[in-house]
Amino acid sequence: MHVWTLVNAARTPCARYVNQVLNFDVHAERTTRLGRVRQQTESSSKTATYCLLNPSLAVHSMYNSADAKEFQRLAITRLRLSSHNLA
Repeated sequence: MHVWTLVNAARTPCARYVNQVLNFDVHAERTTRLGRVRQQTESSSKTATYCLLNPSLAVHSMYNSADAKEFQRLAITRLRLSSHNLA
């Protein structure tokens, strides 16, 4: 704790980063990102199609689950994004 007090008082880059992470507002960031995605629907047909398929822009439960293994998540993500080597 003594080291943190010294680092924080000196306003080092590490202390600024840790304070930024501690004060990060996930809900505000999500709202900002959703607004940007919705604005892009005017310029990108792919984004517009995605907004039609997923109007709430909800995150799939697979990405929040600890049950899915990493290689499974990657394979499904590649299929969803058409980033695969299948014919």
